[in-house]
Amino acid sequence: FNDQTAALYKQWNVIKTNKWGKRQRRIFGIDYQKIYNKKQEKDSGKSMLPNQSVKRAERLIADVLRFEIDADDPSTFSIWWKDLGSNSNPEGIKLEYEVQSGPEAAAEIVAKMKYIISKRDK
Repeated sequence: FNDQTAALYKQWNVIKTNKWGKRQRRIFGIDYQKIYNKKQEKDSGKSMLPNQSVKRAERLIADVLRFEIDADDPSTFSIWWKDLGSNSNPEGIKLEYEVQSGPEAAAEIVAKMKYIISKRDK
């Protein structure tokens, strides 16, 4: 990556496992500032409430504590996010993402995050 390619928005279809263990189909997007979490189009019509979106549609990359590829499944990676709640956990909130297009895409996401965070930390 370089500054220009890292800044470009890109998205992937993933299965996100939330902090309660529920698996959800999502679109995982990333640009230089934020990581985005959107419903996949085939799921957007399932809600009973009109225009209901996801609980947290975006997070700042600055709120990433750490991330890693799953050693047993290279299509899966985890992100530990800063817990911004009132009873915050210093270990953060771990969310797991299984990239539907495979391990190469998961490696690309992790490499992009690593590049952006390395630039931020300088």
